[in-house]
Amino acid sequence: MIVGGWLGAGQKPHPENRSHAPPGLNRRLWRPAKCSTNIDTIGHLFGPNPGRKGNVVANKRKIIVHIATSADGYIARPDGDLEWLTKRPAPKGFYGIAKFMNSIDAKLLGRKTYDLSVQMGAAFGTQTPHYVFSRRPAPASVPAGVAFVSEAIGAFAKRLRTGKGKDIWMMGGGEIIASFLDEGPIDDFIISVIPAFIGEGIPLIAHRHRHVPLRLQSVRRFPDGVVQVHYQVR
Repeated sequence: MIVGGWLGAGQKPHPENRSHAPPGLNRRLWRPAKCSTNIDTIGHLFGPNPGRKGNVVANKRKIIVHIATSADGYIARPDGDLEWLTKRPAPKGFYGIAKFMNSIDAKLLGRKTYDLSVQMGAAFGTQTPHYVFSRRPAPASVPAGVAFVSEAIGAFAKRLRTGKGKDIWMMGGGEIIASFLDEGPIDDFIISVIPAFIGEGIPLIAHRHRHVPLRLQSVRRFPDGVVQVHYQVR
């Protein structure tokens, strides 16, 4: 997929295996495979998850929004274009993404983000499940390791967070982030602010009337001007 524009390697189709579909999901759409590819791009970039060791935990898993925005608060241009983000040179250590990836074992994304990723040639990894939230029917062909979800956010998030596993990456876009935030399941935001204004675009969180207090956990500055802010939702 596309976190910041780095596409995963192509993957070959695998036979459908319905016996291991997560509970509550449409087994017809769950197709785990043995290959490993990388979808880490539009949920975006950057940074470790402070306080985590990457080990599996039995207590409540966190849902973490980990994303890059422009300095004026957009995650993409109005048409979904990410050139302002993907053309930036990748620095050494890539803002701690390896440590963050070791702390999660599931990914959440909205239908628009999923469709854009597919259009850009993204390949979805099968080592961890990818849950796509959509009000529309799933396409006829779904990549291995991807499950479409249409159930209520609250019930789904409760079951996912209380199950055994690592933390969960909320990749975006703005609509699904807003829906989860308004329902209450989001625990943390790790926002990497890119030093550029793009003027207009898709906001980090869809506009609605809300007041959500945050607790600052950390601020990291990088030599290329990126500032990474970690907030805990109170």
